[in-house]
Amino acid sequence: MSLIEQLRKDRSGPVQILDQLSHALPPMLWLTDFKQSPGAANPEVLIEGQASGLTTLSDFVANLESSGYFKKSVEIVGTQVDTTGRVELIRFSIKAQFQKAGSNGAPAPAVPASASAPAPLPAAPATTPVQPPPPWGQPII
Repeated sequence: MSLIEQLRKDRSGPVQILDQLSHALPPMLWLTDFKQSPGAANPEVLIEGQASGLTTLSDFVANLESSGYFKKSVEIVGTQVDTTGRVELIRFSIKAQFQKAGSNGAPAPAVPASASAPAPLPAAPATTPVQPPPPWGQPII
């Protein structure tokens, strides 16, 4: 394979990684840094960010693992409570191994729990028609 063909093929890697990261983000979690190991077929990524709590961080890791694009297990390298602002935030670092869908037996991508369709609403209860009030001066029965 020529160098130009290889560069064209590898060009979509970072786009796929960022796309999967954006789908896995739960509410109240922000990414602050992203690093990718160069030249690897299945690059290792280091992700840093802030979350409103440990549950939010746990949801993010679970979404990455269930996406089918990150090898299990996604490792939480470190966490630190940041109380410098008005709100307490959890700073985190995550290390993960990215894999393209369909490569090396990668499972079919699943929809993250936070992105699934909402449950259908229950049917409205049957109601009886409302009768208008009687005209003034007549007794209410």
